[in-house]
Amino acid sequence: MKLKIGKMSTKELAEWIGDSYGTFRNKKQEKLKELQEYAKYEEIYGGVNIKEIYIDEYEKNLTDIRKIYRKGFEEVMNKNGIDTIGDINEKIYYKYKQNLPTLTSAESGRHYATEVRNYGYNIPFKGMGKWGTCFYLWCKVDEEKREFIELTEEENKIKKELMTKHFGSDEERDIMIAQMVDNGEISEAEAYRMTREYRGLNNKGFLAFKADLEAKLGCKITRATKFEKGVVFEEEGQQMLFLNENSKN
Repeated sequence: MKLKIGKMSTKELAEWIGDSYGTFRNKKQEKLKELQEYAKYEEIYGGVNIKEIYIDEYEKNLTDIRKIYRKGFEEVMNKNGIDTIGDINEKIYYKYKQNLPTLTSAESGRHYATEVRNYGYNIPFKGMGKWGTCFYLWCKVDEEKREFIELTEEENKIKKELMTKHFGSDEERDIMIAQMVDNGEISEAEAYRMTREYRGLNNKGFLAFKADLEAKLGCKITRATKFEKGVVFEEEGQQMLFLNENSKN
């Protein structure tokens, strides 16, 4: 059984953990504390409301592999807080390889790195996780040091010009497509596909944009993730993030 977004009853949680309903009720607070490792939730009458899922399947104890990936994630992250899941995964794998005998290759552990990112920083652009937040950005690559460097103000200006060139919006067509959805002529999914197609928001379009940007800047460009570490708390139902002084940014 897997966790699901939305309400899960106490009986469902007991089933998810593998306990009887009575056993779960007797240890409810202990079990809810354990649930914090798997999901972001709020306690409600009759159960919990799951808001975000970090790990969907229950393990009596988080596996040694997950413990290593959680420990290693920030240990190996680039000092400026800009990295990629692929690179973080490889650095963890080769640093702790002797303790990861069940992984046949670095790639076989990639989903663990993604899982830790979602747990600690959430999915890019989607809000805050346990440790902070993160988002994607285009960066220059220092291939010798394997570091990712933010674009300068002038380079960002060039990037925006090229984005307009490759992905510029036809405002009239956008309005027409929106009206087609409202009138029931097409579904939202069809509108999304149409918009992606005419704007060039596909792999071919992205590769053309990337090649153009690399030519203009004279260096290799890649999409990386910027991690911003902070203290997350809730106030009046709203999440807020205060960045630490030693935040990775």
